[in-house]
Amino acid sequence: MKKITLLAAVLGASYFANAQVGIGTPTPITSTQLDVTATDKGILIPRVALKAIDVFNPIEGVQTESLLVYNISNATIPTGFYYWVDSKWNRIIGKAELDQVIENLGDNITNLEADVKNIQAVINYILPSNPSNDATTPETHTTVVYKNGNFYTVTYDATTQTYTTQQINFEDLVNGFETKTFMKEVLNAEGKVIGMIYFSEQTIIDWLAADSANTIANIPNNAPGAMPIKVKDIVVNNIQEILESPTNITITTVEGDKTFTTVEE
Repeated sequence: MKKITLLAAVLGASYFANAQVGIGTPTPITSTQLDVTATDKGILIPRVALKAIDVFNPIEGVQTESLLVYNISNATIPTGFYYWVDSKWNRIIGKAELDQVIENLGDNITNLEADVKNIQAVINYILPSNPSNDATTPETHTTVVYKNGNFYTVTYDATTQTYTTQQINFEDLVNGFETKTFMKEVLNAEGKVIGMIYFSEQTIIDWLAADSANTIANIPNNAPGAMPIKVKDIVVNNIQEILESPTNITITTVEGDKTFTTVEE
């Protein structure tokens, strides 16, 4: 009889050790370990005086994440509910406190929103594969980066979803920005030069940008911004240059460069 009673006691202890706990109810919810039921009562979470955000003390034992306490000390950190995660106490913010923070921002909330959007736009341009990028934003473009004393172009290919890096040659870069102005001769029916057409750099840029088929070779004399120069103007300028120049002067003609000697009075 004693053996049967002892066995029943052991089995009973094992059952209660693994059973759910119900307070205020004989049938706790099966998905809970602790079920507290009441119509006019609440639960008090342990109230402690936290010393600092990153100090686990005064809590003793293993630093377990999700540990919940209520801070009653307002000396270093505000009172309220805190839970332990990432080696620090994280405060649970209520709606009233969040509204107060937004109210304290005042008019800066508009500027803050604009700044965030600007930062996101920069990130999306530098990293076109960024998941938050707008699907309508073109992804194939080039960005310049600096690394180890050199500049590189980084191009993202949306088709292959890869980046291509190429070092920038500054000699080629400078040559690419050199002036592209030039003059074109205007000939009459006999093949004689009767004037010149001056094409500024902006005129050339506008012409090339107007149509993919446009080239410098086929730019017309009446292109927007082209400046005609008559032969009379060329002669007057050359004569004035001859009179004001030193004894020897070189003039560029159709046949090539020629050197003339001026006659002084």
